[in-house]
Amino acid sequence: EMGKKREPTAFDRFTYNIFKLFSYCLQFVGAFFFLGFILNLLGFGYTVDMEHGLKVDKIQNIRNEVQFEMEIEREERAELNGSA
Repeated sequence: EMGKKREPTAFDRFTYNIFKLFSYCLQFVGAFFFLGFILNLLGFGYTVDMEHGLKVDKIQNIRNEVQFEMEIEREERAELNGSA
């Protein structure tokens, strides 16, 4: 009949829930980057790693830390190349 609505199938419900999950994930990622942008405007930044998780700090401190880590890696590479 024309006016009768059909019940959603299991596949319909499954695909709808996948769509909803994807939508929530995109909203979370968008909010995460938006907050990062606001932090940057205020002079802060964040780093995420498996060891420390989420870390918020002043941008200058983050830059110094990254530069320090890059220097250590460069020295380690130089030692490996020198000992070969």
